[in-house]
Amino acid sequence: MKQSILRLSLLVVCAGMLAGCSTTGSWSVVSSKLCRVSDFDLEKVDRKATYGEDVCHFFLGIPLGSRANVKEALDHALEQGGGDVLTDARSKYWHWTIILYGQEGWSWKGDAVKTRN
Repeated sequence: MKQSILRLSLLVVCAGMLAGCSTTGSWSVVSSKLCRVSDFDLEKVDRKATYGEDVCHFFLGIPLGSRANVKEALDHALEQGGGDVLTDARSKYWHWTIILYGQEGWSWKGDAVKTRN
């Protein structure tokens, strides 16, 4: 009996150390830059598929660097796509842990559009 309680406790602790979660969202138009979308037609501009992310690594629950930031991830996507607006965008937040090591991060995927000259 005592041995089965010990095994069950060990199983619960291990399951807690192997945890993860993610959250997603969809956006029609999103930007971290100041822009005026009323001055142009989104249907007639060139779009470039893009992806950007910001990731933070953890060891023993302690972040190794700055925490993941949604704005930084969006800025990376806009820079990679050469635009200042992301259309048909999808955002994702995730975190996971495997015993000693873990990650959290934000990512953005969509079409970059340049609205400024």
